[in-house]
Amino acid sequence: MKEFIYLDLVEINSILGQLNDGIPSVTHQTNEALKAVTETNTQSKIKKTSGGVSTPIRGEHSRQKGIGETFSELKQTLNQTAIDTVYGDYAVNVIEKQLDNQGKLETNITTTPIGEIVKATSSYSEYNFKLLHDTLANEGLKFLIKHQNDSNDSDGASKREISEEMNNMRWLEKITDAYSLVNKDSELIKLSNAIAIAETKNFRMNDAQRQMLLARNSKLTILGIIESEVSEETLDLDSFGTVFSQDPSKIGDFIPNIAFLFMSILGILHAGDRFIKPIALYFE
Repeated sequence: MKEFIYLDLVEINSILGQLNDGIPSVTHQTNEALKAVTETNTQSKIKKTSGGVSTPIRGEHSRQKGIGETFSELKQTLNQTAIDTVYGDYAVNVIEKQLDNQGKLETNITTTPIGEIVKATSSYSEYNFKLLHDTLANEGLKFLIKHQNDSNDSDGASKREISEEMNNMRWLEKITDAYSLVNKDSELIKLSNAIAIAETKNFRMNDAQRQMLLARNSKLTILGIIESEVSEETLDLDSFGTVFSQDPSKIGDFIPNIAFLFMSILGILHAGDRFIKPIALYFE
């Protein structure tokens, strides 16, 4: 059974629209999965007689209902979040199955052509730089560390180590503040030979819940689109400075290059890594 932690429904619908019978197939599977719910929600209908008397009639229409009508019934019974959840789960299965049947589902991140869809399973690390910055900047945390330093009967060497740790925290606070600005509303997933930049709003779990997952050391499966590959030049800030001085129109490249630099400094990004736009992230 798949445990989904991230789904991009906009991208999912875009891909389904390009697959043969993609959306109708997912809609049918969603309807079948929720059919029992609608069947137990039979409603009384009122039929006006010719004499003006209202008579309750129970039962179902004999004609077959269209997709729009079926979803209308579902919305009366379930909230939209429930429908989207079931729809999204089935949609990922349909995409993977159809691409695999067509021989178009790549499984190797490093060899998948740019712009193609890949499905791969890898160990992973998650970086929420906004949360990390807020934690490092928290006065309560700083107080606890200082209190620990003052309360311990430590020698001079130990106190110097704690002071150095505080300086490192301040340095990280500045770095994470800058990174959370240039990558607003997104989180970074580090995979083997790849970086996935995921929109925060598409996660099915909050920050605390995803921290639980890291403790179990499970491998993560990603279904996503290979967007680009990191080159040595991309990580060379001096080279970028030279290009910018020669062509000021390259100012638009400043923010992504700074983001790449931050990730490189933290040891997250390396030349040859691939950037992936995630469609789905899940455990199997």
